Amino acid sequence: MPSPKVLTAPPFIMLYYGILIFIVRDVWQLPNSIWVDIAGGVVGFSGFFIIGWSNSMFRAAKTTVNPFKVKETSSMVTTGPFGFSRNPMYLGMVILLLGWTLFVGTAVGFAITALFGFFIDRAQIQREEKALAEMFGDQFTDYRQRVRRWI
Repeated sequence: MPSPKVLTAPPFIMLYYGILIFIVRDVWQLPNSIWVDIAGGVVGFSGFFIIGWSNSMFRAAKTTVNPFKVKETSSMVTTGPFGFSRNPMYLGMVILLLGWTLFVGTAVGFAITALFGFFIDRAQIQREEKALAEMFGDQFTDYRQRVRRWI
C-alpha cells in the first residue's frame, strides 16, 4: 500500500477531485452531445500533453519533479511550457479535470475544478514558490515577474 504522503501528492488529489466530478455527474447535466464528448476528449488530452511535456522538461534538466522534495531542485526550468506558466503541470491537471467535466457531462464539475485550482494554489504552489525564491533568489524573482503563475 502506498504511503500516506504519496496519497496526498497532487496527481492523487486531482484523481480525488475527478472521482468527485464523477460522483456528482447527475446533479446538473450538460447537454448530451457527441460534440461535448469530443470536446472533453480534446481538452483532456491537452491537459495530459501539457503535464507530459512539463515532466519531460524537468527530466531533461535532471531536476526533481517530486513536489515534496522542492529543496532538491537542482535548476530552474523556464523554457517550453514553463515559458507561459510557472506551474504548467498543475495547469495541465486543471485542463484535464475540465476535459473530464465535459466528458462526464456535469456543469458542477466546473466548480469542482475551480476548487481544485484554488486548493492546489494554496496548499502546494505557494509553498513551492516560497522555497524556489529562497533557493534561486533574483533568478526566480525575475522569472516570476516575466511569467504568470497559471497562464
